[in-house]
Amino acid sequence: MKKTFSDQNLLILLEAGSGVILLVSILLILFTTLLPFNLVFPENLSLEFIIDRFTKHSSWTDLLANLLLFIPFGLSLAALLNK
Repeated sequence: MKKTFSDQNLLILLEAGSGVILLVSILLILFTTLLPFNLVFPENLSLEFIIDRFTKHSSWTDLLANLLLFIPFGLSLAALLNK
């Protein structure tokens, strides 16, 4: 398929902004995953406690939020690696 002038301009714009999008998405991912900022360890910290925390199921809103959060990261990383 032949690329039109507007398609080429869009690709140039995406390639130029992919570094900025990647940096912003990394900062946003770090901020949102550390959002509670509760760095206090519980008194009953054990291997069973840690494993139990990983077996909890997430809600659909968590799943959707994670998808929306990581899609810009993946696309911008792919654009940078494709250069």
